[in-house]
Amino acid sequence: MTSEDHDARKESPERALLMVCSEVLGVDAPSGTAHFLDIGGFSMAAIQVAHQLRLDYGYELRPTALLRDDPLAEVARGMRPA
Repeated sequence: MTSEDHDARKESPERALLMVCSEVLGVDAPSGTAHFLDIGGFSMAAIQVAHQLRLDYGYELRPTALLRDDPLAEVARGMRPA
């Protein structure tokens, strides 16, 4: 693990989720009150977000959690270390 990897794993679940959603969806960083589907999310993107969260930040997230009608901050509260 590089020092950059170690630093990435220090991010809070919410911040990590917001950054990965921004990257995967190609949008400006969303707020915690945003809903995944409202910012351009779709089922395959949810899988990509979950995969990137695990790889880059060491967090587990079920892709289906992003497809519910919950704000991203609420989704992040359900994330767990991988």
